[in-house]
Amino acid sequence: LEYVWKREEVPFFTDLMKRTMLLSEWSFDRFEEMYLIPSLLTKEFTGVCVGIRCSFDFSSHGIPHGVFERLICLSVAHSASLSRSNPTHIAKPELFKNFGSVSFGQGNTISLLHDIVGKSFTMYSNELKHAKTNFNIVLAMLRKLNGDVMGHGLHWDIWVEDSHEGLLVSYAEASAKQISPWFEAEDNGEEDNTCEGL
Repeated sequence: LEYVWKREEVPFFTDLMKRTMLLSEWSFDRFEEMYLIPSLLTKEFTGVCVGIRCSFDFSSHGIPHGVFERLICLSVAHSASLSRSNPTHIAKPELFKNFGSVSFGQGNTISLLHDIVGKSFTMYSNELKHAKTNFNIVLAMLRKLNGDVMGHGLHWDIWVEDSHEGLLVSYAEASAKQISPWFEAEDNGEEDNTCEGL
């Protein structure tokens, strides 16, 4: 940062970018103070994502530039907050321009993939038992950046994977059919939006 801004106003710009969710502290390397700026990532992910899926579809309304980068910042901040209390249980994030693999706890990793052409974000949970919790965390993050930065101007449709069929169904259909792991009989379609670091 001192190189980019030539040592001028670094604390001010750092604080500003944190508040606008364009920058996140990188606390996974203990040797020096480091920051993540997702918009500076240039390499694109071309691999295959594995896990049960849910999709946040912005195709009907459009999506401004920088939303995915902000979601990555919030995800990394959440992972870093967990890492401070359990450093041996949290893997360092793997990040690309259009992809992030982030640990949300021991044995719990999410992958976020940005389909730029299709205007959607897809979240993959590596384990079925964590899918519902991870969905609620990511949904809370989207709602936070929508309210704090985007002026509630973002609108999206949600699709979740039917683990038996392997197909994506609408959130409303999944709620009506109580499709696991996203819903259970006692849920009534309500989400738990709590998450650390937000």
